[in-house]
Amino acid sequence: NSGFTAMVGDAVAGALGTSVSPFVIVLVFTLLTSLSATFTGASFGSLFVFAPIAISACVSMGLDPTAVAVAWINWIMPIDGMPAMILGMGKYKLVDFWKFTLPLYVIQILVLCGACVIVFPM
Repeated sequence: NSGFTAMVGDAVAGALGTSVSPFVIVLVFTLLTSLSATFTGASFGSLFVFAPIAISACVSMGLDPTAVAVAWINWIMPIDGMPAMILGMGKYKLVDFWKFTLPLYVIQILVLCGACVIVFPM
């Protein structure tokens, strides 16, 4: 009711400009949400912080925010989680963990964002 989300969304839309690709918009907000979930450990909390801002930014730019909203299925898979629990049991080093999870994470993010933009055109 305060209009703060609309103000932040307008500021983000102004910073992105009007000539930015819809793929880039979806990618930026997906990465921000996922990285926030990774570093804070709060997947839903990160989603609730970035969702109103992203939707407001898309509306301010005259874009349909459906692709951005659907791309947030990514918060289910932050780059931490279950493999960290077997780190000690398998005597893995942290470098081994990142070596296998980061490429998969990058591929997953790119495919998810690309598919969202194709299926739900902005």
